[in-house]
Amino acid sequence: RSETEVGLENAAARIVFDKQTGQLLSLRNVQRNDEYLKDRKDDGGPFAIYSNFHTAFDIASQGTVFLANSEPAAIAGSIFSPPSSRLISTSHRRTGSGLALHLTYRDAGNRWEAEVEVWLPDQDGASEWDLRITNLQPQPAAFMAAFPDMGGFRLGAGDANMQTTLREGGGITPAWTKAGGLYGNGGQMAMQWHALFDRPAGVSFGLIAQDPEIRNKWFRIVTPRVGVIYFPPEILNPGNSWKAPRTKIMIGNGDWKPVARAYR
Repeated sequence: RSETEVGLENAAARIVFDKQTGQLLSLRNVQRNDEYLKDRKDDGGPFAIYSNFHTAFDIASQGTVFLANSEPAAIAGSIFSPPSSRLISTSHRRTGSGLALHLTYRDAGNRWEAEVEVWLPDQDGASEWDLRITNLQPQPAAFMAAFPDMGGFRLGAGDANMQTTLREGGGITPAWTKAGGLYGNGGQMAMQWHALFDRPAGVSFGLIAQDPEIRNKWFRIVTPRVGVIYFPPEILNPGNSWKAPRTKIMIGNGDWKPVARAYR
């Protein structure tokens, strides 16, 4: 914790947020001294909440090519996402064999509250992330959540930047050449995880949606962002909350295989 930042760190990973806006500033592999958000700008993260929709969300029209009018950002009149938010509280607590950081966000209109908790174990780079959204408005409201939603990723340069392609039998391709897809559609996303890695540098990033309920989710892997969008829109009554599935974020060494082993 400092005057401008708050976060978590151990011998494997460092996770840092802006103390005013709650924007994700850094995902660092401490062992390799490698920053994963090399191309980070003031473009949000670690979540996005879309609301005030002016047209219906229509995922059924999607084939293997995604249409712009199905992007939540294209049909939402309001987007609640750091840095266009404010962080109203932060706290650390010991739990299990690690440390948790709890962040509470509000949007500019005091319509939505988002709570993010990140737990980092004492000895490993596999953190666990939770999101809870509460409707502060006096009437029911519809929303869609992207969680996590992290921008600025670049592990390596050129051909060193690789990713998993979890469609059909899977495969490895240069990063950003495949845009992910709907989980459950074998031609798009056949499993609830994704990995980016730089093989020459020996660093890897993994995302696992730990969702035993197998909710509808859309993995969006579009340079330089990694995100998971939950659909269709949810409706929250005043004062009620919605919680996203817990997500494991892995900062590690090697390639995609440790992420696959963790997912199994």
